[in-house]
Amino acid sequence: MNPRSFVHNLRSYVRVEAIEDIIEMLESPPKNPRPEELTRSKWYRGLSSEEKAHLAALFGEVADSVLFKILAILDGVKSISEEQGDFELHFITENGQRTLINSSSDMFLHDIYNSE
Repeated sequence: MNPRSFVHNLRSYVRVEAIEDIIEMLESPPKNPRPEELTRSKWYRGLSSEEKAHLAALFGEVADSVLFKILAILDGVKSISEEQGDFELHFITENGQRTLINSSSDMFLHDIYNSE
């Protein structure tokens, strides 16, 4: 895995699946749903197709914003602590080969995310 494939996989497996999971939960609440889940589901099922499409697009924007900010933190351009330091994200294969995913010498992960 390299930085580009990591970001691509985040988009494919995290962003897309998260949106699909939320929409599925709105369409069919889980077993033993909380009252607020039932309320949201009833509200969602009352929306028009156009309104549902707008909501799905909004979920996409939220997912993009969250992933972008997390990647910016991993890149070291956004801080979540007053303490100075860096994050290192490594992909380690079964045979022990290590690949640094968020190397500052490569393109930043958040920039890769925006370029896809």
